Amino acid sequence: MRKKSAVTIGKFDGVHLGHQRLMERVQAQKKHGLETVAVIVAPPPGERSVVMPMEQRIRLIKETGIDQVAVLTLDHQLSQMAPGAFAEQILLNRFHAAYVCAGVDFRFGRDRRGDMHCLGQLGLKCGFAVEIVPSLMRDGRKISSSWIRECVEQGDLETAARLLGRPFFLEGVVQPGNGLGHRLGFPTANLIPAPEQILPPRGVCASRAAVDGTAYMAVTNIGRRPTVTEDETVVAESNLFDCGRSLYGKEMKLELLRFIRPEIRFDDRESLARQVRRDIASVKAYGWMRNPL
Repeated sequence: MRKKSAVTIGKFDGVHLGHQRLMERVQAQKKHGLETVAVIVAPPPGERSVVMPMEQRIRLIKETGIDQVAVLTLDHQLSQMAPGAFAEQILLNRFHAAYVCAGVDFRFGRDRRGDMHCLGQLGLKCGFAVEIVPSLMRDGRKISSSWIRECVEQGDLETAARLLGRPFFLEGVVQPGNGLGHRLGFPTANLIPAPEQILPPRGVCASRAAVDGTAYMAVTNIGRRPTVTEDETVVAESNLFDCGRSLYGKEMKLELLRFIRPEIRFDDRESLARQVRRDIASVKAYGWMRNPL
């Protein structure tokens, strides 16, 4: 017989401070001998404008100490399931829930008819306890993934970091570029962001990169490089300070700490080089080590 579980459920986009509170409530149930499970409800493939790709969500949730992370795709069958069937077939039969917690705004079942009050009633019928976890507030507003998306897309990376409990970041394998940065004296490590992930406005950010366990202060340009190419691919190009080695093919985590300026089309490469030097000076004046990687 499978062990009973303490379950939390939601989209968990960003795994922000509010989501972390849910993980803490589930973890508290371990003292009752329950396995801990986080269930991510994901839309069908093609989701766009997310704070964090699914692989990153799963990894960060596991890092909180949750025993199991499961992904439920919100396909037609799941979206048309009656609330009672969802509670019985998914929470009880599939995840063996003895305890379920979610945020006050969680909705489930056909036409999103199930709310947390409904889930509490279904829990009594199915034999699992339900805890409604109040929203976590900052500055009089509920912490939410939509607020974080708003902050990032407006370039307010510092507020986004306060809501996430960590800096907003990109991850990927360093790609070869066209070599222009190296010729200008500012070699870059280039990442192509996940197509579904939100980005700050095109432009330059103070950033911090981690490669092979080493952190580097950096200046990052996010955009389509209007001065040097007509390529439409969005690239995050980072000049890592005091890094004299090739990073091609390396996994890199890139934290975006502060938006400095919007993307500019320069008349020539000399003007671009002068601006890059000014950007580097601006980033070096930023207290980049105050937030841990």
